[in-house]
Amino acid sequence: MFEAYSLRNQQRYTEAGNIYRGLLSKNRFSNVVLVELSNLHRESKDATLVEFFKNLRANPSSCPVATEKRPQVLGVLASMYAHDGDYGKAKEIYDEIIAQFARSNAERAARLEEFYIAFHVEGDVITARQILADVVAEYPNGYDIDIAKHILAGVASVSGQTRSFSKPQSPTATKEDSKILPDKFELFANYPNPFNPSTRIQYTIPKNTTVILKVFDVIGREVATLVNESKPAGYYEVQFDASRLSSGIYFYELRAGNYRSVKKMLLMK
Repeated sequence: MFEAYSLRNQQRYTEAGNIYRGLLSKNRFSNVVLVELSNLHRESKDATLVEFFKNLRANPSSCPVATEKRPQVLGVLASMYAHDGDYGKAKEIYDEIIAQFARSNAERAARLEEFYIAFHVEGDVITARQILADVVAEYPNGYDIDIAKHILAGVASVSGQTRSFSKPQSPTATKEDSKILPDKFELFANYPNPFNPSTRIQYTIPKNTTVILKVFDVIGREVATLVNESKPAGYYEVQFDASRLSSGIYFYELRAGNYRSVKKMLLMK
């Protein structure tokens, strides 16, 4: 496992992929290997990885993991199609997950991926809003739901800058509801996590105050300052680009007034 990880960091993708596929066929470290193969494809655009997962989808008996972890296998294949820009095929597989694995984390994740495709790729806000309304009806709580609400309610961002958001709204929210400011300080879990190389960090502040948002490595060294300025009350999102950092665990800390919160994230290159 470590050898494959090291080879991927050296961009020896074919060798790393062969080791990962061997581990998967033996059903060893399958959860981690599935994530690694997805990351490997994103970096290398290796078409043979897509063919490998297409075969797992078509012939689940070819590998125990293809049956035991079918939702995850399908999710990896869908993400590969999405990374290649084939969103039609990605949605086809997400639909398959939704149909076959109702009321599961896999179905929830697939619906949210279709939300992101509708909103970010297709620019179809109406469809994105309906998808999110359907998700919220079944899964009303969760940071991933909160993030989707923020994105849908957010104003257009300027690349590389902090994004300011109005209050996340339910599908039945009124115009007056959108003027309500947050009632507490809160730092949300970053999304996606694990990530490579960028991730989104959101936070809320209920009053005007100085906000400091920093990132630290596992031994406490500061690696980035994302925000250090006075902010009015509101909802905010920051994009963290870790392309210059090595893989590993990092911590991000929000300080605002007397509020302090620290969360963990995982960079996997």
